[in-house]
Amino acid sequence: MSKGSTLIKALCCTAFVFLFLQINKTHRLNQVFLRSYASLNLTNFLEIQRKQRLDSETFNGTDVCGTFPETVPSRNPMRILYAINLKDSSKVFPRQSFELLKLLTANVASKSFVSIYESGSKDDTCKKVKEFAKTLKTLGIDHFVHCGKLTKGKTQNRIDFMANLRNAALRPLFEKTFTADIVVFINDVFFCATDLVHSIEYFEKGANMVCGLDFDKRISFYDTWVARDISGKVLGNRQNCDMFPSKEDRTLCLQGSCVPVYSCWNGIVAFHAWPLIERRLRFRLADAALQECPCSECTLFCKDLWNIGAKNICVDSRLRVAYESKVFLKAREFMNSSSPRVETPGLFFNITKPEKFLCEPLNLSSSNTHPFRKQAYWTSTD
Repeated sequence: MSKGSTLIKALCCTAFVFLFLQINKTHRLNQVFLRSYASLNLTNFLEIQRKQRLDSETFNGTDVCGTFPETVPSRNPMRILYAINLKDSSKVFPRQSFELLKLLTANVASKSFVSIYESGSKDDTCKKVKEFAKTLKTLGIDHFVHCGKLTKGKTQNRIDFMANLRNAALRPLFEKTFTADIVVFINDVFFCATDLVHSIEYFEKGANMVCGLDFDKRISFYDTWVARDISGKVLGNRQNCDMFPSKEDRTLCLQGSCVPVYSCWNGIVAFHAWPLIERRLRFRLADAALQECPCSECTLFCKDLWNIGAKNICVDSRLRVAYESKVFLKAREFMNSSSPRVETPGLFFNITKPEKFLCEPLNLSSSNTHPFRKQAYWTSTD
């Protein structure tokens, strides 16, 4: 090969490397620009999103959640994984994604990741989820969005199916795509970002898991199958703080404090990620060989948390959610927002696990979706 050919080849290689570096630099600059642009134009961006979502839902042009600060101070910024399971959620997701954007674009955490696992929807939920993924990409927010076709088989146990769906939404955590401090798990519910921020603050006070409260059409507490108070008793299908069996818990609820419980889920929940990472906890089906209570995968998750020492579980009575917009509006009215929060020092440091909790079984051989409450019995928490 002649010297001229060698020189030309060297120049071509140099040009290629230079071009590659320039493209890479441009890509990085574009990403920085997009993030900066999103930050500078956050107010306008959220205002456009707000109008679109208010028009699409029955909120009568009112943002019931109010304004949200562009930056939320935090003494200990946390890495948060937002996990969501969706099915036929076309009506709730526009509003839900708007509140989620408030959290993601504010200084709530040093780093956030969104994981959405949709499956089996017959409406346009998947389409809306994919559109939301484009927004996340523009804002430079890491995410995992999957539209699948999984539906519960006619003979499949409901808890086995639900456990698989919840674990699927947590794939980025299990596969180490994202390392989180806190997991926020959201059902297909309406919620307010500001309420969730207040709930996350309880982790700085010693909480390991914080649940909200979800409501049905009668504006009564909904998730009675999962929720158990700190004595293992059922939370009632009642309005306001009357859902709690004990006077002490009702007082905490009325004060807007976090009420210690044995188990909960209630439509929206936040919990420490370390049990899933370090102890490999997963949502699961009851162990028939151990004659374990065939209860919800969420109750079993709480049971497993207690048994590895992550015992500080509570219900934030100010975090109220619902599966329908009109119910959500009424539930917010029941909040007695004029009463100030009462912080109870040491609330999370004197909790002991009950010896038993009331089991309302959903037989492992059953594909039913309703527990056999007439067969309820007390069972060990170990």
